[in-house]
Amino acid sequence: MANLDAMPRASGAVATSAAPASRLGARVLEAGGNAVDAAVGAALALTVADPANVSLLGRCHALVVGPGGGALAVDGATEAPRRVGAPGPTPLSGHAAAPLPGIIPALHTLWRLRGRLAWRDIVRPVAELAADGFEVAANQARTWNDSVAKLTRDPVAARLYLKPDGSPYRAGDRFRNPVQADFLQALAEQGPDLLFGSVAESLEAESRAGGGFLTAGEIRQYRALPGETVRLPYAGYELVTVGRQAWGYTLALMLGILDAWKRTAGWGGPIPDAVMALALHRALAEQPQEIGTLKPRPGGRSHESMLEPALHEAAAARIVALLSGPRETLAAHVGAPEPEPEVGEKRGDTTHLSAMDGDGLAVALTASIGPSFGAAVASASTGSLFAHSYRMASDPTPGARDRTEMSPAILLHDGRPVLAAGGADNERIPGATAQVICNVVDSGMELQQAVAAPRVNWGAGLLRTSAWMPAERRTRLAEAGFALAPAEGVTARTGVVQAVGVAPADGRLVGAADPSYDGTAVVQARTTPRLA
Repeated sequence: MANLDAMPRASGAVATSAAPASRLGARVLEAGGNAVDAAVGAALALTVADPANVSLLGRCHALVVGPGGGALAVDGATEAPRRVGAPGPTPLSGHAAAPLPGIIPALHTLWRLRGRLAWRDIVRPVAELAADGFEVAANQARTWNDSVAKLTRDPVAARLYLKPDGSPYRAGDRFRNPVQADFLQALAEQGPDLLFGSVAESLEAESRAGGGFLTAGEIRQYRALPGETVRLPYAGYELVTVGRQAWGYTLALMLGILDAWKRTAGWGGPIPDAVMALALHRALAEQPQEIGTLKPRPGGRSHESMLEPALHEAAAARIVALLSGPRETLAAHVGAPEPEPEVGEKRGDTTHLSAMDGDGLAVALTASIGPSFGAAVASASTGSLFAHSYRMASDPTPGARDRTEMSPAILLHDGRPVLAAGGADNERIPGATAQVICNVVDSGMELQQAVAAPRVNWGAGLLRTSAWMPAERRTRLAEAGFALAPAEGVTARTGVVQAVGVAPADGRLVGAADPSYDGTAVVQARTTPRLA
């Protein structure tokens, strides 16, 4: 491992979905790295320590905002090969739904633009993590157990991600991936050029053998692209998020509706659950992609129009009317429940990390491989799982980049980042992120309280509530006319958020991990200037 302890120390905070990744990101900060270095190290560590949700063959979107408010986004979305198969009677799966990987080029681009430490000194410790292994956490173990059947179908995935007897890794077990460790060690020395050599040829051969469409030439030609950044004022703060490459416009629409409702209702203080539920419902109905398939919605609203104040005001007025009218009107407005998805396929896929340093640089980075364990087929040359593209599976359009529900967000106050947040859990990501922002801004909660507070969110036509939401709050929602999902199990998922920020009272850097998963926040103590 690089001699991190011999380097100058810096302060900061990192929050991720897996404790080993948070600790590694914090060590990068201790070594003198900035928030971008820490985010790159933590993201690579998540490919090791959270394999159900992220892979070296997966995708990501990263957002960076500096202390002066300047922002950049990096688009590391996966992409359909140009010779992707034609639509059939059933959606594509396995190798056939595996897209061109984007996360390694994206992370290297992010580091090249704003990193401070040497690339190899960030990546070598990740290789050692893969070799040494990590202790499987409780929620990881449940996901592993749910995924045994599909992992068993691919010999490479079974060899790498199941025990020799074919059983899943359980809580407390140590999981090691020496094949991935070797690949990461080479990645530390060669950077993304590693994908331009024999590894690309190996990935093509593995894909073709499994009925997939990846080619070495397209793997080499893939480039991370600049992402669009979107800004929206909210209650004296400013939201910055990733635009049309992800679901940042949906997040902005949610907050725009809530801000308009507060003005319409003359409201100050915590947002009521029913108002939050209706704002999220309207924003999901307006966003330009179909929920589930992520195909473009025919005749869908333009992204730019989602920022229009007139839309926000009209939605706010409708919320006021619905909550002052009969419950039957509200029930008809939100519609009938849809069939419940398979539990094992929708357990919190995607992951998010947030990082901030003592100089005011903030990063929000969301990564994914599709459903849990991605395409459930693995690469023997990299030790990693291939991602699954929902877009390729349902609408195999050659060359199309995946536009997912990722919504990395950074909140500014007086032009300076004070909160970096984002989440996991499919279409519930922007709603979960919006509620954490509102908990901080409108309820004045400390960050961990804001992340852990009970939430509402939508899925399959039902309003979900956090399993720990008080019964009386659920009762009020049901009496208002909402059809509620059960309060326990996977149907209660309302997003998984990881966040870091600046405490308004004294400028301390703080971090928060969502209690519904296995995340951890690690903070290096040093204050930044107190907020005005």
